[in-house]
Amino acid sequence: MCAAMTDACAGQGVPHESNGDLRLWKNLPRDDKLPFIHRFKTAKGKYVYDVNTRRIIRVSPVVWDILEDSGCMADGQLIAKHLSAHGADQVSHALREIAKTREEKGLFLSFRPKQVLPPTREKIQKQLDEQREQLILDVTEDCNFRCSYCVYGGQHPHHRTHSPKAMSWDIARAGIDEFLSHSKLLKDRVVSFYGGEPLLNLPLIRQCVEYIKQEYSGLAIRFSLTTNGSLLRGEAAEFLAKENFLIVVSLDGPPEIHDRNRRSRDGAPSWAKITSNLREFLKTYPAYRTNGALRFNAVANRAMDLEEAQRFWATSELFTDSMGLEINEQALPGGEPSTMLSCDPLAESIKVLYKEFIESLRDGRFGDEYHCRSRWVQAAAFQRPFVLFHKRGYLSPHLPEKMVFLNTCIPGARRTFVRADGTCFACERVLQSREQILGTVKQGLDFSKIEKLLDLWTQSCQEECRYCWCLSHCHMGCLATVEEDGELTEAAKRNACARYRRSMHDLLVEYCRVLEENPKAFEYVADVEIL
Repeated sequence: MCAAMTDACAGQGVPHESNGDLRLWKNLPRDDKLPFIHRFKTAKGKYVYDVNTRRIIRVSPVVWDILEDSGCMADGQLIAKHLSAHGADQVSHALREIAKTREEKGLFLSFRPKQVLPPTREKIQKQLDEQREQLILDVTEDCNFRCSYCVYGGQHPHHRTHSPKAMSWDIARAGIDEFLSHSKLLKDRVVSFYGGEPLLNLPLIRQCVEYIKQEYSGLAIRFSLTTNGSLLRGEAAEFLAKENFLIVVSLDGPPEIHDRNRRSRDGAPSWAKITSNLREFLKTYPAYRTNGALRFNAVANRAMDLEEAQRFWATSELFTDSMGLEINEQALPGGEPSTMLSCDPLAESIKVLYKEFIESLRDGRFGDEYHCRSRWVQAAAFQRPFVLFHKRGYLSPHLPEKMVFLNTCIPGARRTFVRADGTCFACERVLQSREQILGTVKQGLDFSKIEKLLDLWTQSCQEECRYCWCLSHCHMGCLATVEEDGELTEAAKRNACARYRRSMHDLLVEYCRVLEENPKAFEYVADVEIL
């Protein structure tokens, strides 16, 4: 099973080489005469990313220089500007080549969409009415752990805190009915159980599963559960295995990493208990060693040595290649991530693992080994943006005049997160503030509220998006990226977009560096599934 880093910003798995000042990435040239391109270079060559076709073109130094101003300066001005660096003949020849390439191949065009639009009301309504994908029931706000980085631990002012509050059967049933009545067009849908520690409310989970099997037997429904692993034993383990649950266990790595942050309510270390439960579980239900239904989630925090973590995942007898790993960043108070790839002491291990990841891409080893547990950490931390970009596809002849935000998450459609009190949110990652409430399980989702959230996302930057060179492969679609001090703000959105452009620039540079050494380096990604 493919491991994937669950990061809202798809390019963030690439350590930054470009200038770190976000101000440089916020400013976009807004001249419709300029070619719609992004220029970048490696030590061996100069390149142009053509936004209209999504193609990368290697160009000569003189063409690379001229394209910066082509379209807004006359040929005579361009010759005068670049005369000293390249000579009149080279500049004149380059101008003819650029004109020929535009005419014959449709590259370096200045065309930009006239409008960048949010999804239509009809599309939003259809997805909310008939294509809801995943229900996440927060069955309890209680937890038997007190992890130091937990967003519910009281350090994050805009999140709830641990409490004994548990979801009632009345709320759970209403949530199930509301969700499943709006997912009829899908071939498959998922009902997930979350917490707190969800196994503290095992009776409710049992009741939910039995109800769904009885009342919705004609629908294809999968069950999943995220657990700290401390209660994965006895009747709980038997029930989950019997119902073929996808089980996600939170485990940060070896005991010296895991126990630093993940401790029980009384402060005791938890690694030994969790791994003991896992051994017994896999002994009793060996199908979970090979069926891909057991996965692990690790939190990359400031004190984590990812090299040490990778050695653990690669060598422990607990794990098999059929399992999987996700890495999430530690969230800091105020909703900002920890900047996983630049904070100490994480930074040094990141540099080592990233260098090895790139080297293995260049020599072809990673393509043969990406699914192996010896590569789990590298795949989870770095692979996703490369795969997404390589699978981008080409466009012809250019972008449409009216372009719809392709990857914007429609709140409530992809996921619906239901708190213990029955209020609904877009997912488990957004701040559970009043502004983010989508509705309730009894009254349903509020279309006008969802439309308002989408408007905040799209209308604040529609004009800017027209000029953004990331437009045709943008993966900035998560509301959690535009939260700041408990509110959704335009400033946070623009900062997130600037970080994305910086990351995508670095990705393009590294992508071409790899292909310079091994043109077949990314052929393996045809078999990689990214969720």
